[in-house]
Amino acid sequence: MSDVREKVARKNAALLHSAAGQGNSDKLKKLLDLGVDPNVRKEDGEGRRWTPLHTVIHAHGHGEREEDNFEYPCEHEGRTACVRLLLEAGASPNALGEPEPAEPEATYVPLHAAVLRGLLDVSKELINAGADVNARPSGIAPIDCAAFAGHVDCVALLLSKGALVNRRCQIHDDNSSALGFAIKSRLVPSPRLLRVVGRLLRAGAEIPLATEEMAALAESDPRRDYLQRVSAAGGFPAYEKQHREKLVATLAPKFVHLLPTELVAVVITFWAPVGLR
Repeated sequence: MSDVREKVARKNAALLHSAAGQGNSDKLKKLLDLGVDPNVRKEDGEGRRWTPLHTVIHAHGHGEREEDNFEYPCEHEGRTACVRLLLEAGASPNALGEPEPAEPEATYVPLHAAVLRGLLDVSKELINAGADVNARPSGIAPIDCAAFAGHVDCVALLLSKGALVNRRCQIHDDNSSALGFAIKSRLVPSPRLLRVVGRLLRAGAEIPLATEEMAALAESDPRRDYLQRVSAAGGFPAYEKQHREKLVATLAPKFVHLLPTELVAVVITFWAPVGLR
């Protein structure tokens, strides 16, 4: 009898992970209503043991290549609904993904995977359910992942929820901050990473000019020029002020027939990405 129950439990676990991976919220809800454990783990083909939350986040991609998954994240309603259903059923937002045997140190929570893939709505669901925005079981925090992948909306979300902007990672011989990850990343185009750099600087990130990451940037990389200009200005607040004054001086004459000069500055502050370029 116990063998039968064990077999049924394994089958239900497989069905739950399958529904999660497909983003099939209707099928997932039926299984959860039957009492299938929302935290039940299933081993993938590489020896990793994931919870359904890990499965639903990892199975989002549009292609077989990793770069496809980072560049074109799938944020459809079914997948977000599956995450919501799992969390409502008691899935732990801070459950550790058990890594493959070859990389025992590579463990992480669902939020790491969500922000690495740019899944903003999924990330919000996880955080609202209590996910730790500063979790780093393997030495890397979610904001490091979001910065490295160039997802500025996820970076902004994490910062708004209390992510530590200057805490350095602790893995192998790497001690980069989130800004360091955005500087050394080659995962996505530089202009996209530049937006992340600007957002981190606005949040108080320290500029690592004398670092290996900076030294590795090409002279033509816009991140190098931008960081050097911000540093030369005396930091981001001073650079932001200079940038605003320059924009006002340029645009005020064009709007003089519509707005007083002092209102042009107000409009620019809300309309233009002041200090972020």
